[in-house]
Amino acid sequence: MARRDEHPCRSCRKGCVLRKTVLPHDCRGPNACRDQRRSNRSHRFVAEAVRRGAIGRLHTIIVSFGGWGGNGIARGEPVRRGFDYDRWLGQAPWAPYSPVRVDLWRNHWDTGAGPIADMGPHFLDIAQWAHDSEYSAAVEYEGHGQFPTDGFANVPFKVDVLARYRDGVLIRMDSGNKGIRFEGDQGWIHIDDFGNITPRKMLRDSSVSGIGYTYMAGHVRNFLDCVRSRRQPASGPEISHRSHTIAHCANICLRLGRKLQWDPEGERFVNDDDANRMLARTMRVPWGV
Repeated sequence: MARRDEHPCRSCRKGCVLRKTVLPHDCRGPNACRDQRRSNRSHRFVAEAVRRGAIGRLHTIIVSFGGWGGNGIARGEPVRRGFDYDRWLGQAPWAPYSPVRVDLWRNHWDTGAGPIADMGPHFLDIAQWAHDSEYSAAVEYEGHGQFPTDGFANVPFKVDVLARYRDGVLIRMDSGNKGIRFEGDQGWIHIDDFGNITPRKMLRDSSVSGIGYTYMAGHVRNFLDCVRSRRQPASGPEISHRSHTIAHCANICLRLGRKLQWDPEGERFVNDDDANRMLARTMRVPWGV
């Protein structure tokens, strides 16, 4: 069965509801929305290096999501025995069962949101951490994507979005090899999804390099420690919501095909009713939040 528990918030409005529900009750919430990278030494080293000025004044962040694909024709057919398709479909609009729809759920807007919302929250969380903007977001978005012209898939397979923070720092989201690159006026530092850090001259201790996304011990330890201490996890609901927000804003920008301005305090687009309507998704009865 294709999983659909990767990210809990498929829209900005659902993220707001999650935050509002969790924080007043001192719940620990989703531990960084599965962002295990927060709790490994490689990503921590890079974020702290940028924050302490090791590359000088940060001016550009490049977040690359990797290659993307998968398409087909979603022909309706009988639901396979033992599969609760209605529950799997959940809040999404009703559509006939098809193995293509189930296996490629990430590639249709009704059930997923493509590479930006899939890998985006993981990498954008590290970008926000290093930029020291974990409780805010970029304020301007523009770019383009390559959408399939036929078949089931209707999300961009290749993306190139340029966003800007209020302080002028740029964050580019593209389809290059998975990783995050930080550029400053005195140098740069890059980490790929396996935790490999370059340039090597940035490393004080070579043991901090090479700890990638498959390392889970720190992630689990952080969650268990927070259950005991009642502290927020490494990336709590508010921080996770903000990194998801950047992904959603970028996706909406591509779907509308125009430049958008974002108000991180009001959590709305500026003077754009069409974009604001896309901040929430209609949920199929009886689902709700």
